[in-house]
Amino acid sequence: SSSGAAWMAYAEADCSNYLSALERICHKDHPTWVILGIGCTKAMGSRKACEKLAQAALRKGIEVEFLPEQARMGFANSDVSYITQKMRVHLSKRPLLHTDFAVVEEGSVTLLMSLPQMANLGMILCLGETPTLHWKQGTTSKRPHLKQFTTRHLALDLCELSSLAPMLSHSFVSAAT
Repeated sequence: SSSGAAWMAYAEADCSNYLSALERICHKDHPTWVILGIGCTKAMGSRKACEKLAQAALRKGIEVEFLPEQARMGFANSDVSYITQKMRVHLSKRPLLHTDFAVVEEGSVTLLMSLPQMANLGMILCLGETPTLHWKQGTTSKRPHLKQFTTRHLALDLCELSSLAPMLSHSFVSAAT
């Protein structure tokens, strides 16, 4: 119908401006930035991306360690990857706060922060023309800056998240993975 076509034209026009206010960055030039993957159920990154993050984090004083892991990861395209290692990023020692990423040997995918991981860290993502990231009630009012990768994925800097971690509430902070 003509009203259906008009609605689709409006929706497409509206989406063309979505996230337009966010600065775009290339993930290859920003190894400490991760994709906020609201469709991801498991945090992960390629071996290459994990190693780049570990090197960059070390220069910024963030401790990263690689630990044994046993997992099978299935993907939407039916591919399967067997995980033997995870990367733990220590965001803060006081309060104790870390987060883990499964290390995928295949490919060169950027680090993906999963929806459960964001919830464990107390993040509240508000989508709109200019998306913002907030924290659970009772935590800091400071907000990390969000940017957009050239692939149009929403991105967050783990180094900035680490700098905010000491201000977060002790109510949910322990070992958020």
